[in-house]
Amino acid sequence: MKQEIEKETLKKICESLKFHVSDEEIIQLKDDFSMLFSQYRYIEMIDDLEEETPISFPYEISTTSMKKDDNVSNLSKEDVLKNASHKEDDFVVIKKVVD
Repeated sequence: MKQEIEKETLKKICESLKFHVSDEEIIQLKDDFSMLFSQYRYIEMIDDLEEETPISFPYEISTTSMKKDDNVSNLSKEDVLKNASHKEDDFVVIKKVVD
């Protein structure tokens, strides 16, 4: 059984993510998803897969080389609110940037 994703579904997903894609790109995405679905079927064929422990990164990484945090001065709430053009109670009000 071949699993596919419809072009209209891809268009709706792209629109909801604010991606502007051409019809050619939708066709390419459809082909890419078809390939992913076919490869996923091979993974589903692995016996006892549920018994395996998932990994997020296969290598141990030492974190001893992390940079030390620097102390920085922060603005007081009063200074921030004093400089805000729009405020409500103790909050700065900004324009909505995400639908």
